[in-house]
Amino acid sequence: MANGIFVLIASAFLDPETVLPAFALQIMPGGSVLWVGIICSAINIGWFWPQIFLSRQMETKPLLLPYYGLAQGLRVVCMTLVCIVLYLFAVANPQLTFAIVVLLLFASTSGGAYGMIPFMRVFRDGLPSCWLGRFLGWRYALGGLASFAVGFWVKSILSPETGPAYPLNYILLFGGGGLSAAVCGTLFMMIRERPHRIAKHTLPMRYHLARGRRMLQGDAQLRRLAKARALWSASAGMAFPFVVPFAIKVLGMPIAAVGLLLAVKMLSFSITNPLWGQLSTIVGNRWLMVLGTLQQLAVPVLTILSPWLPRTVLFEWLGIHYDCRLLAVVLACMLIGTSRACLQVSINAFVMQILPVRKATTFLGFFFLVTSPTMAVPLVGALVIGYADRFILGMSLAIMLSLVMVWEILRLKEVRADVGDENGTNSEMPDEQAKKEPSV
Repeated sequence: MANGIFVLIASAFLDPETVLPAFALQIMPGGSVLWVGIICSAINIGWFWPQIFLSRQMETKPLLLPYYGLAQGLRVVCMTLVCIVLYLFAVANPQLTFAIVVLLLFASTSGGAYGMIPFMRVFRDGLPSCWLGRFLGWRYALGGLASFAVGFWVKSILSPETGPAYPLNYILLFGGGGLSAAVCGTLFMMIRERPHRIAKHTLPMRYHLARGRRMLQGDAQLRRLAKARALWSASAGMAFPFVVPFAIKVLGMPIAAVGLLLAVKMLSFSITNPLWGQLSTIVGNRWLMVLGTLQQLAVPVLTILSPWLPRTVLFEWLGIHYDCRLLAVVLACMLIGTSRACLQVSINAFVMQILPVRKATTFLGFFFLVTSPTMAVPLVGALVIGYADRFILGMSLAIMLSLVMVWEILRLKEVRADVGDENGTNSEMPDEQAKKEPSV
């Protein structure tokens, strides 16, 4: 649980919907959203591309925990190098600095991806399926509350009145992300992992790909869930990274408000997680995914409508003047938090419920492989919006993708934990029992 707190704190310092868009707009001349798309796509792709290559290697490893520690170590090294690059080159050569930072962020999230399969496997082996949604809900809730506090610190750091000058302000943010990654890695390594069943040999890559393809073709649940997960990434990537650039360029929002938007987003993410965890148990993860997608759909709708709202200033808080337009952006960021919490709990719990014991790493590898192409969608969104600032077109495409996602989720069949699973007996079943398990 403590590990989850620092995972989300690290994510808050490098938030791809608030902090990094502001960084891209400030470091690169011209303020084009193209740079936002590049940096967000690099981060997203890094989280997913290694899975298919790692899954076959990890099938033969009885203990996966050391790989998680190695992954977090790589993230810490990358964040340290980002701070050094910003200190040395940010003012003199912003283009070179941006390129190096993008590469280091890609390497950092690739390291995080290296630890994703060990993370999911360790938790799946250690918890009964009926507890997964509830545990993930509280894990995200506590981490979100800590990240809420980080948002106010980010606001203070980025404010011209209270924060240090550029690039020291972003050095502090990237440094905070690296320090948090170091703490979360250390905490997770304290878990006692149970050895699990392993494959006798590492399959050649062509056989591994063939087995994963057969699994994907023969398992309708896996196929539909992978499509829904890909549509989640696509619709979010087309809208979420561009809410802050829209507010800055169209509504004239001050850049210091980015910290407040981050705080609001993480607070809504946090306080709703226990609710989603409970609903995961009561109504099932399928309907919870539908609810999360509808919240996600509302984000581009609010963003599109915000310029037509009244401009009259309603109140001032922490040096920021709020009118109805800016409040619509605040509400959109709240929905980014609630929808992400809802979909993370429901999709992750659903994945771990249908995770086959004997082929878990292959299953996870191909699940992420299907999703990986959509990680570049923020770059597509940036090209769609372009220098002409066609934000309405990009947001409209995000709405359409969310509607397709709802349809794909409704084709899933709900999975419920059985009695044996409630007692934790399914986490390591014998070969004979595993063969009798239905393919879901």
